Amino acid sequence: MSEAVRVAQLGVDPSLASGSNSSSFESEFPLWWGPESPDAHRSGDLLVVAAVARCLGLAPDEAAEWLLGQQQALRFLLCRRLSSAASKSAWVFLAVDRVLGRAIVLKILDVAAAKEARMLAAAAHPNVVLVHDAGVFEGRTYIVLQWCEGRTLSDYARTHSWSEVLERCIETGRALAWCHSLGIVHGDVKPNNVLIHDGRALLADFGLAGRPREFGPIAGTIAYMPPERDHGVWVAAGDVFAFARTAMVALELSAFSTARTRLPAAMLAALDLALADELQHRPTMVELLERLVSAREPAPRHRTRFRANWPDVAFAAAVVGVVSLSLGSGYRLQDLIGPGLAAATAPADPNIERAIELLHAGLPLAAWDEFQAAERLDEVDLERALELARLAVENAESAPASRREEASRVAQMMTLQVVTLAVRRGEADSEDRARQLGRRASSTDAPESAG
Repeated sequence: MSEAVRVAQLGVDPSLASGSNSSSFESEFPLWWGPESPDAHRSGDLLVVAAVARCLGLAPDEAAEWLLGQQQALRFLLCRRLSSAASKSAWVFLAVDRVLGRAIVLKILDVAAAKEARMLAAAAHPNVVLVHDAGVFEGRTYIVLQWCEGRTLSDYARTHSWSEVLERCIETGRALAWCHSLGIVHGDVKPNNVLIHDGRALLADFGLAGRPREFGPIAGTIAYMPPERDHGVWVAAGDVFAFARTAMVALELSAFSTARTRLPAAMLAALDLALADELQHRPTMVELLERLVSAREPAPRHRTRFRANWPDVAFAAAVVGVVSLSLGSGYRLQDLIGPGLAAATAPADPNIERAIELLHAGLPLAAWDEFQAAERLDEVDLERALELARLAVENAESAPASRREEASRVAQMMTLQVVTLAVRRGEADSEDRARQLGRRASSTDAPESAG
């Protein structure tokens, strides 16, 4: 049996088993990668067997039998590719570390540099992802990171009440405040870089982290980048801005997806203050956390919350069948009965219809996050994606001056993503329509820049 077939049967990406010398990504990393393990002969190590079984979904005896047949001396078993940078200069895998005997996240950088690992190690905090090890192999730096089996902050927000989401945001803010006290600017705070593990928020991805500077690169995730980043300014106030946007998106997703409740005005005011264009007008991370904690309303008792939601329960009983047919499988029962029973129901999958709903509700960033998550699951219909892009452009064209920049950025990102989607699927007509929308989106911020 060939290695590729064996790996495919185990549920591993067959491309990782390629041993060819081509320059494609598939040949960059074979199934086993990394330096030689000092105890490689211990293929039957129970910890390693358990980790392989966990990552590949095998029974322990199957994992042990497969490992014994490998006869590999290398340290890492690459089980699944989690992500890769557009420039192909960084790759992230779910892997098994034979030295540590555990499932880990392995980040591989196409340079021999340890800056990110050192930043993570320096920022050790209960709400920062742990770094277990780092090294260099074949001219590439690898970082061995804690594996968080939970999901991102956005995923968490779709199935939890806003008060629970706020707690996770506050935990993230504490990690950032700690980093700032050490003179570290994270530089890429966004929902996908906040992981939820064992009910706790962990700040991840320190790939852009560094010391404050006034002449740095113009880099980051555009939807969450502070205005001064356009001029290469990297300061702690930029993290405050990105954190506020991240928290706003997560809270809006929660309020929209679960109880459909209004968020407390004091909390929104605190986040709005952190989104000031002028960095000197923003609070510090510590000051913002104090405002969020003071604005937090105590969660009502379960009995009170359940009694308050009885009209919703009656409504759900009457129309749940109609709703399921009209809004599709993505609509969940807790959308109708409130967040109290969210934990007892299955997690929600993001979908394009909810992204359209979020745009109609005037929440462009939350819509963008939902669209991205749906695309990662390959659950995007191209026609509906074009409809979403059209709505995003119209939203940007009609947005008030205070929200114009945010709406315009979202519209431009959405149209560009739909163009990419159309090209990938070979739909020339859809590509042309998306490009036309892209030209409209690019012009939405023209009046402000002219002024």
